[in-house]
Amino acid sequence: MQHARPAFSITAHERPEVLLDQLGNIARFVRDPLVVVHLNRDMAAACPPALLRLLRAQAHVRVNPAHLATRWAHMFHAHLSNFRLLHGSGEAFSHFVLLSSADLFFREGVEEAIAPWDAGVAEPSRFPLDDTPTHDEWVRRLRRDPVAQALFRGLGLADVVKDAHEGSFYRRAVMEAMVARLDAAIPDWDYDDTYPKEEFFLRNLLRPMGARTTGRISHVLQWGSTPELDRAVLAEVLRRSGLAALVPGGRLARWAASVEPPPEERMEGVFTLSRVPREPDHPLREKANQMLADLAFDLQHDKAMKARVAKFKDELIDNPAVQRWIDGLWQQARTSLLKAARDPDKVMAGKFGEMLRELGTTLQQDEALRTT
Repeated sequence: MQHARPAFSITAHERPEVLLDQLGNIARFVRDPLVVVHLNRDMAAACPPALLRLLRAQAHVRVNPAHLATRWAHMFHAHLSNFRLLHGSGEAFSHFVLLSSADLFFREGVEEAIAPWDAGVAEPSRFPLDDTPTHDEWVRRLRRDPVAQALFRGLGLADVVKDAHEGSFYRRAVMEAMVARLDAAIPDWDYDDTYPKEEFFLRNLLRPMGARTTGRISHVLQWGSTPELDRAVLAEVLRRSGLAALVPGGRLARWAASVEPPPEERMEGVFTLSRVPREPDHPLREKANQMLADLAFDLQHDKAMKARVAKFKDELIDNPAVQRWIDGLWQQARTSLLKAARDPDKVMAGKFGEMLRELGTTLQQDEALRTT
């Protein structure tokens, strides 16, 4: 069976804990991952130095030294910058995967799933390049862009397709060819920033290449004016991940079992959920926090719950992916300790040294602590 080594491109623009959670999620579900992170200008300016050191210390993470201004509908430049960084560094990877910072994996196997394919994209919406009326504002802006018009007509396209980028992927050679074509047509990437180019450029550059394509690896959660999820897919994720069984009283397991499963072809090739809410006060997060509070109570008082979690813990420890993740943490800690041993003065000059000095002072002065 073929195995790919995907490189995951993340454009981060939120709180550091969200990014760290996502990096840990990738390490748990992907063997030998490579992740390149772009911190947008505001996040980089506010980012604590300790966090940057933590990111760079992770063997599978590369931090892009460029910090572009990004916002909603303006992430394309950052993904291009991430690709150019990896391409110029000599890093070994087979596929380039575009993730949003709200994507989370829920199962393993993405390396085998993407290996045979040149690209993974969604079924797109199609729009003529002429003046046919449309309600889509981004398409209207694209039609007013002479550079994009020249590029797409030069490809022999009479229409364009539009597709969100979360979870799409491209074989490295395919991505290299598309970026070369883009750079030849658009030497100055500051020429216009008024519409989301990631929804047009890569998807349309792919069309005349004869690439072998499949679907994206992400299922995009559909949110309306109220927090309505795609129930079938969410229930299937809960069933497959085993998470539903951990919630006290079996409430979530019963709900997941009551929902009609989605067609198998809808789940095939899906490994991440996209647009997972990041707001701390989001109703879904509040509900999750309440369930965790219930779980903490039952872990202390419910014998059946204790037994269920103990079984889950044993299965988790035996999971090869978790063992690889723990090994990776140990290797990182070992490397840090060896560096500290070679240069103890440098270590004592930093935050760690300050903590050790405070501990020594406390041990000397706190009578109760010395006698415990």
